[in-house]
Amino acid sequence: MVVQRRSGFPPVLEWDEPDLATYFASQRPEWMARGACRTTSVDMFPDDGAGVFEAMAVCAECPVKGRCLDFALEHREQHGVWGGKSQRQRARMRSGRVSTP
Repeated sequence: MVVQRRSGFPPVLEWDEPDLATYFASQRPEWMARGACRTTSVDMFPDDGAGVFEAMAVCAECPVKGRCLDFALEHREQHGVWGGKSQRQRARMRSGRVSTP
């Protein structure tokens, strides 16, 4: 992180790439490093139905699927597939409606 000071103005924080990457890595829960999605080339934030099913397939055998789903529900993640569930399925779960398998 770089702090730039200008006379008469508050300091400005600027992130250089390595510091930014280190910061975000330190903010992630430890279980994320074991997720099946960490090494896949599948888009886990798809826009279409076919992409959602591909992302769900990555989650199918993931060792941290439950933790991932809990995280998404707790943080109200609005995009992507988390814990094998689409955004729409998670919204149903939060509202108490039954989610599709």
